[in-house]
Amino acid sequence: MQDDVFDRNAVHVMTFTAADAGVALAAVRDELAADGARLSSLSLNTLDQVVDGTLRLTNLSCARARACADRLAARPGVHGARVEHHLYRP
Repeated sequence: MQDDVFDRNAVHVMTFTAADAGVALAAVRDELAADGARLSSLSLNTLDQVVDGTLRLTNLSCARARACADRLAARPGVHGARVEHHLYRP
C-alpha cells in the first residue's frame, strides 16, 4: 500500500466500543505496536456495559489508519471502530 504524500501530517481520530476497559486497552496497545502509529491522545468512557474509546493517531497514512481501524474492530471483545481523517496541508 503506497502512502499518499498529502496525508503524512494527518491526524486520525478513531472511535471504537469494547466490552470493557481491559479489552479496549489491550486492543489499542497491540494495534499501535503493530502499525508504528504515534498516539496523540486516548480517552475511555464507560457507557452502561461497554467502553467507548477515542484515539488520536499520527504517523500513519489514511489507508494505514483505515486498516488499523478494521483490525481493531475485528479483535475479540471490540464491537466496532471507525476513523476520521483530519488533513493538514502546509
